[in-house]
Amino acid sequence: MATFTVKQIAEIIGAKIIGDENAEIDALAQLTEAKGNELSFLSDKRYAKSLQSSQAAAVILREQFAESCPAISLVVDDPYQAFAKVSRLFATEPAPVAGIHPTAIIAKTAVIGANVSIAPYAVIGENVVIGNSVVIGSGASIGANCTIGDNSKLYANVTLYHQVEVGKRCVIHSGAVIGADGFGFAPVGETWEKIEQIGGVVIEDDVDIGANSTVDRGAIKDTILRQGVKIDNLCQVGHNCDIGENSVMAGCAGVAGSTKVGKHVLIGGASAVSGHIEVADGAQLMGGSMVIGDVKDSGAYSSAVPAMPVKEWRKTMVLLRRLDEMSAKLKALEKKVDSSDSA
Repeated sequence: MATFTVKQIAEIIGAKIIGDENAEIDALAQLTEAKGNELSFLSDKRYAKSLQSSQAAAVILREQFAESCPAISLVVDDPYQAFAKVSRLFATEPAPVAGIHPTAIIAKTAVIGANVSIAPYAVIGENVVIGNSVVIGSGASIGANCTIGDNSKLYANVTLYHQVEVGKRCVIHSGAVIGADGFGFAPVGETWEKIEQIGGVVIEDDVDIGANSTVDRGAIKDTILRQGVKIDNLCQVGHNCDIGENSVMAGCAGVAGSTKVGKHVLIGGASAVSGHIEVADGAQLMGGSMVIGDVKDSGAYSSAVPAMPVKEWRKTMVLLRRLDEMSAKLKALEKKVDSSDSA
């Protein structure tokens, strides 16, 4: 069990200490459940009411809440960001086993860097280049002509098709498929002619891709995930997409082919973004948004109908279907009022 003093943690996150700097912390916990030598955090004022009853040994928080904190206070400007840094101290994931497992299948033309970890039954294809300190999980499949940058990690059963570039310090979680064919078919009468997808996928540095997410290869040019992109589980990125730096996609979101997403865009869970459009830098698409045209400005956008009681929803849908009728009646009434005023 890892143990750190409050002073050690404060130095890592740049916090001001109010209380005993020598107190020991051996675990992390939620504010309402923390006890003993556990550390918690308060970043959302909605949970401030739980602070005074918390039994945490120490709490990471903003200055405004320090006076009402019964525990040791670690005062920072951004508690959530600070907690993220501290969480790495208490990570429970086992360290990868160094070296190449004898059951791994590696093509003779592959180039393997130093200090790699390649787990059982991984398959490394022809002309693959793997950088230094890369971790390849069990059962992962790396297709021909792929490159993986230094310090990247691919979990078990990740699949990279051919011609995929992965940058440095990337993380790709289990079940993700990178470089599968995009959905390209030309209509021929009542049938469909497949369009060969001859582009690749370029994943720049510091990109995270969640479990069972997919990034399709380009039809002609490459699909690109630019530096710092974070993709949640069960997401879909279509062929030829260009996802801008430090943009984020939450679970079950999908972006259709040939869409350009700007920098620092937030795409909420279960959102659907149509193909061949552009989303401006800094746009925030709320969960469940249906985006069918260009988003030209930064700011928040929403389109889904929030959940409501069934009876209320049915009434709303009835009114929605009558909008044309109601609009026509309103226009007729406006004309009548205008004619009366002019008489």
